Amino acid sequence: MKTVKYILVNENACQNAACLVRDSFVSDLRQCHVVEPGLTRGELIDRLVRLRRHHPDAPILGLSELAPHCVHPSEAMNQLRRELSE
Repeated sequence: MKTVKYILVNENACQNAACLVRDSFVSDLRQCHVVEPGLTRGELIDRLVRLRRHHPDAPILGLSELAPHCVHPSEAMNQLRRELSE
């Protein structure tokens, strides 16, 4: 099984996940699982719950939250993380 250090949610279809990851503190795209857009809210939560079971230590981040040296939390992703914790 591959090592997954981060679970990334691509909140916006026009974002290029590979470029955003390369320009961020996340060192290797192969160590990430990117959840692409196009899912309903329920489908997204179900997918994240399944991924969380397999990779319990991997933080769930939005691509829009990634910065070159840190994470800038967004309200939308905070809401999603709250829903996952329920």
